[in-house]
Order: sequence, then structure tokens, then C-alpha cells
Amino acid sequence: MLIRFGAACQTAGLQSSKTDRFVLLVHLGYGFTGVMTTVLGPLLPVLAGRWSLTDAQAGRLFTAEFAGSLAAVAVSGRLIARFGFSGVLAGAFASMLAGVLGLGLPSFWTGLVSMLFCGVGCGLVIPASNLLVSERSPGRAAAALNILNFAWCVGAVAGPMAAGLLIPLGGLRLLLPSLAVPFGMLAAAAYAGKTNGRSQPAAGSVEDAGWPGPLAVATALLLFLYVGAETALSGWIPSYIRRLPAGSDSLGAMGQSLFWAGILLGRLSAPLALRAVGSGALVWAGLGVNALGSAALLVAPGYPTLLAAIFAAGLGFSVVFPTAVAVFTEHSGPRAAREAPYVFAAGGLGGAVVPWLVGCLSTQTGSLRLALLLPLLSTLAMMGVERRISSLLAQPRISRIP
Repeated sequence: MLIRFGAACQTAGLQSSKTDRFVLLVHLGYGFTGVMTTVLGPLLPVLAGRWSLTDAQAGRLFTAEFAGSLAAVAVSGRLIARFGFSGVLAGAFASMLAGVLGLGLPSFWTGLVSMLFCGVGCGLVIPASNLLVSERSPGRAAAALNILNFAWCVGAVAGPMAAGLLIPLGGLRLLLPSLAVPFGMLAAAAYAGKTNGRSQPAAGSVEDAGWPGPLAVATALLLFLYVGAETALSGWIPSYIRRLPAGSDSLGAMGQSLFWAGILLGRLSAPLALRAVGSGALVWAGLGVNALGSAALLVAPGYPTLLAAIFAAGLGFSVVFPTAVAVFTEHSGPRAAREAPYVFAAGGLGGAVVPWLVGCLSTQTGSLRLALLLPLLSTLAMMGVERRISSLLAQPRISRIP
């Protein structure tokens, strides 16, 4: 896996010289951000038992993390303009370090503040990392961003697995230091990047863009639908499988793993696929494959077909987010860094809203199968948005921003 990842990085142009060392550090940090994003799930039973929380109270931890992330994304453009990529990333990793350490304190209220800090860190890392990698990869941003988001997926898969191994061995006393050490090292390494002058945004890349332009609005809507549908599928697939005849927790976990396996494989293969087809065609293909998989999983006659459909849904979704971000940053020119907060905030909002709507619809109708039509409808809506993006890119004033 590491050999294939290194080869893909070379294909994307990320290991060409010493100037790329900071970019490789960003990839490592992005992977640990994936860990931070998903590790709360397996941590939740431990924290709830420690603080004697009800389900409603435990849910506030997710709310605190989301609120911190959304607030950080909203100001990320201005922070990048003032402190550069290295300063923002150093602050982000330090914020996650503080959040991880705070979870070891005995009070539930300090736990909420800690998750707020973790969310702030994630909310700063995501736009800063995507913008930096896109800026450092002229002409190959789509391939480079697919590799970056592959690193996030590796962390997202590894985080719950590591928690599942470490918590039985030593509980929070073992898990939290295991997270704190790498975040501390990442913060120090990112701050050290200020001394080499290579971690600053390009001149003019953070000028004030005013209100977001039509391409930013369309991309924000696309990411709202995408993150919402991806989060809804990955989050509700285990429950859906458990409620089927002969369903079980193990089958539910297998289904969720296959969804992420599809995303992992797709993002690792995307740089090669982009050699054969353009960015727009790749997004269209991904949406089509996801629509077929999302529809098939609702009508699958047996578990082999169901699991194959789940894998296809993940594989189709794998290329949408990084490729759409690459198209946006490449065609928005100097506006990208100032418009990016709107775009990434929309994605985070979708991740909070769409899964919640699936749960509400399932409760109202008594059918999770019917409720899971919502992610499929979101994918169909994304096709309409992608058509709008294609028409915007065909206009000279969009496709040739100075």
C-alpha cells in the first residue's frame, strides 16, 4: 500500500524536489485529521460512561465539534492571508492537541470545550491543506487533491481501528497520549515551515473576493449535497444492514468498511484515471457509479449484491470531492482562497443536515430503506449542479480568470 501511495504521489507531482517536503507534511497531517474526525465514534461509549451522559448529552460532543469546525472554516481565508499556510496549520494541530489533552479532564464541560478545539483544528486543516496542495500542483491539481484526500481516508479508517485496539488495553490513559504525541510533532513541524519561506500563499492568492462568484456558489452546493450524502450513507449503512433479515453487527461493520474501501481505492486510482479522462468526465462517471450503487443497495436481493452495491457507491463517490475542489481552485484563480471558506463550510453543513434528515424521515415513515432514498436523490441533484458547473466553465469569463 505504501509503495502504491508513493508511486501515486510521484504521478501527481508531489515528490519532485525539496520544496515538496512541506506538502508531504501536509499529507501526513491530513491523514491524522481523518483520525481526529472519526475517532469520537468509538470514544463516545467510554466518555458517556465516564461522565454518566444520556444519549442527548453525548450528542452535544458532536455538536461542539461541528460548531468549532464551521467557525474555523469561516475565518480560514483571512487567517491564511495573515499567517500563511504553515502558521494556520501549526495553530490547527496545536488546537487538536489541546482538544485531545482536554478529553482527559474529569468534567463534561471541559469535554465540550475540548471537542470544540478539535473541531477548530479540523476546520482549519481542511481548507488550508486543499488550497496549498492545489496551489503547489499547477495543471495537476485534481490528481494531487485525490491523493491528499486518500490520505484523509486512510486516517478515517485507521482511527476507529486504533481506538478499538488501544481502549481495551489502557482506556483513555493509553489512547489520548497516542493521539497527542503526533499532533504535537505536527504542530512543531508546521511552525518550523515558516522559516523556509515555502509555506506562504502565492502573491495575490488571498485578495478580497467580495461576494462568492457563481462558480463558488455552484461548488458550495455540490459539496453540501456530496458531504451530506457521503456522511448519511457511511453513517446509516450499519443500521440499515442490522435491520435486514439475518442482519448483524458484523455484517453492518463489513458494509461500512466496504464503503470506505471503495473510496480509498477510487482516490488512489484517480491520478491514473485523470490521464485518460478529464476532470469533468471523471466527476460525471463517479456520480453515475454512485447513483447505481445507491439504488442497488436499496433493492438488493441478497447480501453479496448488497455489499457489492455498497462498494460501488463508495467507489463512485471517491473522486467527487477532491476533483470538484481542484476544478474550483484552478478556475477561480486569485479568488479561490477567499471563496474557499464558503465552499468548505457548505460541505460541513451538508454533513450535519442530510444524515439528520435521514434519521427524521426514517422515524416518521418507519422505514430506513425509504429514508435512504435521500442520499440517492442528493446524488441526482449533484448531477444537475455539475451540469451547471460545466456550463460556467465554458464561459470565457469563468474559464480564463486572470
